[in-house]
Amino acid sequence: MQLDQTILQIGTSHFTLMQVLLAGEALALILILATLIVTWRMSGSRRAEMLETLRRASELEYRLAEMAGTLRNFADQSQGAQAHLTRTLDERLDLVGKRVGVGLSDQAERTTQSLTHLYERLAVIDAAQKNLTSLSTEMISLKDILANKQARGAYGQGRMEAIIRDGLQARAYAFQPTLSNGMRPDCIIHLPASELKLVI
Repeated sequence: MQLDQTILQIGTSHFTLMQVLLAGEALALILILATLIVTWRMSGSRRAEMLETLRRASELEYRLAEMAGTLRNFADQSQGAQAHLTRTLDERLDLVGKRVGVGLSDQAERTTQSLTHLYERLAVIDAAQKNLTSLSTEMISLKDILANKQARGAYGQGRMEAIIRDGLQARAYAFQPTLSNGMRPDCIIHLPASELKLVI
């Protein structure tokens, strides 16, 4: 509690701890002065009453001073408790902030890794889809070729020639030669160390 903090409200007027303490001390001073004045004016039997009044005023002043000291102690304790509470809250908020930051960082890293794996898988799927599209186009072309007898024959002839050229020497075969009977096979293969020929 601070000295300028409002501790008393009467109607619409607000009084701070400092104002209450000053008012109490002023009241005590006024009472002492009033007691002294009355003491000087009174005589004889009234003097005893005045001394009692003076004693009571002194006692009231002592109690007011004691109350002011208690209020100051209370204000000091309140300030210490408030500072401790503020420090504790700051430490806990910092700790929570660090934990949230670490959690968000970990989550962001896991999300990045997941997205990277996802992009890699999507790239593989995209490549496979392109291959499937290309294969589908080739299959349609092959289907069109195989549907036509002449195209199918030309395709077969071309594949056979490619296989034979890759596997044999050029003098070991002949494509579409004319035989002694006038027939023209697709290919003749000369067997090694023999007069026999393989007609395809």
